[in-house]
Formats: sequence, C-alpha cells, structure tokens
Amino acid sequence: MVEKIKEDERAKAEATIRRLDKRYYKATKRAFFNAAKKARNWRLKGVLKPLYIINRQGCGRCLRRG
Repeated sequence: MVEKIKEDERAKAEATIRRLDKRYYKATKRAFFNAAKKARNWRLKGVLKPLYIINRQGCGRCLRRG
C-alpha cells in the first residue's frame, strides 16, 4: 500500500513536470516567433540592415527588403 502511494505521488510529480516543460516550450516558441515577426517588419521598413544567414560552411543567403 505504501509503495502504491509513492508510485502515485511520483506519477503525479512527473505529470506536473511534463506539463510545466510543455508550457515553458510553448512560451519560448511564442516569444521567438513574435521576435522574428517584429524583425521581419523592421527589415521591411528599413530599420534593420539586410541579414546574411549562414546555413553551413561556405553556403549562405541574404535576406533583403521586400
């Protein structure tokens, strides 16, 4: 009986941790998405300079206005 209670408590704690991890992941994803959206708008308005993205060594692309 005591082992069952400990297992239940552990399962409850693991479920809580999974729920909080998922919540943190979603909040982080939302924050990065909003930051990228704002950066795109600034690039289109000319506030930011064109951005050069390096995908892998020796290969890249330039993000420009419009």
